[in-house]
Amino acid sequence: MIRIKLEFILKKKIEEPEEINGVAIGKEVYTGYVNGIQAGIKTLSYVTNGLQAGIKNEAFVRVNGVQAGIDNLASSLVGIQTGYKNHANGYGIQAGIKNNTSDFYGLQTGIKNQSEQDMTGVQLGLQNKVEEYFDGIQIGLINFAKKGNYLQIGLLNIKGVQSLKELTKDKDWHEKLTILYGYNREGKGASSQRKKKRMSNKEKIMDRGKIYYL
Repeated sequence: MIRIKLEFILKKKIEEPEEINGVAIGKEVYTGYVNGIQAGIKTLSYVTNGLQAGIKNEAFVRVNGVQAGIDNLASSLVGIQTGYKNHANGYGIQAGIKNNTSDFYGLQTGIKNQSEQDMTGVQLGLQNKVEEYFDGIQIGLINFAKKGNYLQIGLLNIKGVQSLKELTKDKDWHEKLTILYGYNREGKGASSQRKKKRMSNKEKIMDRGKIYYL
């Protein structure tokens, strides 16, 4: 028989450095490991398996599940981030006003979507930007992408540069700017180079015998 220990805590401030299995609710909730629900005005954990909900949410190592709030931050995400401002590397969905990542596989949907390095998937918003390598589709008012294999659908589609200012200084600006749709193709070789780069740049975090790759 499997016994499940349910911990329900309702306090002004919770500090549990070890582990919570169940539900933790408070004004400020600081925990090491959460298996269940963590909710409060401000929440912080090392690893959350389940739901982390509050005005400001932060996971130092990883979120497996959902982060929901105004300001969400996770070193590594497998799941969903939804809020005004989201930042995470990983796999899943970012849905909010401002979405930011450095390495992401999945969907970004919001007013402003940005990857400071690489991304594979779909960006859907008013302004979409991938600063390094991108495999996927951008749909928005203004789209920016540098290297990769991608399709851009929008009013202004810009490839090879990261801003309108940079575009105006480029002598080949007319080749990098398209109206309504644009695309870039570098072949499978470029995609495999990105994968090698990602493997070489993985950051390993040890957690109870597990290695989390960021």
